Amino acid sequence: MRKEKTVTKPNDRGWRISLTGGMGCGKTSAAGFFAEAGWSVLSADILVQKILASNDAVRRALSSRWGVSVVDEKGQVNRDAIADLVFKDLEELNWLEGLLHPLVQDEWTRAVKEKPSLNWVIEIPLLFEKRLEKDFDFIVCITCPYSTVITRMVHRGFSAISIEQRSNQQMALSEKEDRADFVITNSGSLKFLKKQTLSLIAEL
Repeated sequence: MRKEKTVTKPNDRGWRISLTGGMGCGKTSAAGFFAEAGWSVLSADILVQKILASNDAVRRALSSRWGVSVVDEKGQVNRDAIADLVFKDLEELNWLEGLLHPLVQDEWTRAVKEKPSLNWVIEIPLLFEKRLEKDFDFIVCITCPYSTVITRMVHRGFSAISIEQRSNQQMALSEKEDRADFVITNSGSLKFLKKQTLSLIAEL
């Protein structure tokens, strides 16, 4: 679904688009279809994984705050343990986001600046929550019914409680839809999601 906004191709660089939406809505799948079409794609979640695996200062900060339950003696980060901590405690979540989010933003900002002529898609689940809209030409929100989210997340191994905890820390999906420039509904098959995504790419 397209909103009433005129989107003009930049003359001096490629597109800069962000994909956002709720958990389990299919953001990563949609990003994959952009990649298949030749777009350069980055995921905030994957960048977080990279930082946790390679940034010694971050691992020291995690260990100092939460101990060996989160970072073992070999420096391995237990992401599940972190999730158990932060999604139960807003103060801890805010601390973690304050540590990681600036580093993630630096990563994708640097990548885009290094290759400005490319068309970029950056997958950012908390785009609106962190007020990053201004960095992009337009925003695409991937959405689906909450019942479908529950089914998908349970299939991935999440409990009903953990799904609710994560959902409570995000902006309502309906508000993300209202703020986005384009909305893609992923309540059907993967084939239908791909059709909508390719239709948007063709329009661009």
